[in-house]
Amino acid sequence: WAMRSVTSPRQPYYFVHKYLGSSFFRNLSSEFKDLGPSRIWMKISLPHEYVGCEAYFRMCATNFRAISVLTSKQTARVAAICTPYSGEYTIDLPPSFTLWSRISRFFKFVATGGSATFDELNKQLNEVRESNRQLESAKKELESLNRTLEAQVQERTAKLTLALQDQLDADKKLHENDLAVTAAVQAYFLPQSESFKTKAGALDLRGFYFPAAVCGGDWWWHEPLDDGRVRILVGDVTGHGPGAAMVTAALSNAYRVLSNERRGAPFPELIQELNRNLREICRGRYLVTMACVELNAESNTGKFWSAAAPPALVTHRDQPSVILQASGTPLGSESFSLGEIEFRFDPGSRAYFFTDGLLEIPKSPGHAFSLRDFVKQTDALSSESSDEVASRIAKIVGVGGGVGRVLSDDVTL
Repeated sequence: WAMRSVTSPRQPYYFVHKYLGSSFFRNLSSEFKDLGPSRIWMKISLPHEYVGCEAYFRMCATNFRAISVLTSKQTARVAAICTPYSGEYTIDLPPSFTLWSRISRFFKFVATGGSATFDELNKQLNEVRESNRQLESAKKELESLNRTLEAQVQERTAKLTLALQDQLDADKKLHENDLAVTAAVQAYFLPQSESFKTKAGALDLRGFYFPAAVCGGDWWWHEPLDDGRVRILVGDVTGHGPGAAMVTAALSNAYRVLSNERRGAPFPELIQELNRNLREICRGRYLVTMACVELNAESNTGKFWSAAAPPALVTHRDQPSVILQASGTPLGSESFSLGEIEFRFDPGSRAYFFTDGLLEIPKSPGHAFSLRDFVKQTDALSSESSDEVASRIAKIVGVGGGVGRVLSDDVTL
């Protein structure tokens, strides 16, 4: 093999491919092909995870031209295609020397040119190593910057979260204040006292109102009429909350104005005007159910009007309870109608008027407090005082006596 390496111009290139290159540059790979008696093809490749260097592969082309002087007086002709990661070389070999001449030139190359070539290769290798070191340093610096950026993003996110929570708390407080103001305003349109007695003490009235939210859509009112009768109104706007509360305020104000302007006018006439006003204000977006009762203590008679209101209940001491049911449509309806029914009562009788929230109170999971349940409760309280009845019914509703039930709808009784 040693003789072939200095007697054939092909052998030094094969030696570089097979042994020399892999010994000095373990990260390079090489390929070798014979294209004819005096032509060979070589390819050197660098993996892409390293920094590419096209100049190195061009330098290899120069070295391949010079290697042929080991066996010939002429340099080889080299056609090179170089990229940063590979070099392809088609090499035309010159005629070879005599054996002695080849041996002489070989040792001369080793003594002089060979060491210079190796020095150049080592220089290129050191440059590659330095590039890799710089790349590693840049990588560590980038990782440090990423950690710093992540910390800054987390800090900024925490600050924004706190600022958003503070804004939400401020908005919630402002909303709660607005609701409290709305509830306070709504209270002005309700009776100042939940109890009322006629001068002669013939009629004794107790009432209460519990909104499902801070403010609600129920409204009730009572007033003495000029002829000695007493009128009681119970209204329920669809929904509850600020919107319904504002509608009840408008409805209450409209009724008071009409009642003063048309003093003595029959209730059906007043409610027709109320319906017209409500349609103009709400344009069908809100409807109102309403019950009205007028009681005459002298004749022990009463009239009950209903605009789609729940039925009323009249209990007697020695007779069965009577349910007052009258047809009608809600205020604000396009086609409005009013139901009317007359009834009698005796000394000791009680009449109950309420909104539908009373019949929506949960009695047990999946079951609501029904009209039948309410009749049983009122029958059991027939011998109690008015104050005790009001207190017991408040507990039944679940908003008194520490029960703390959450209402799904406003309750007025």
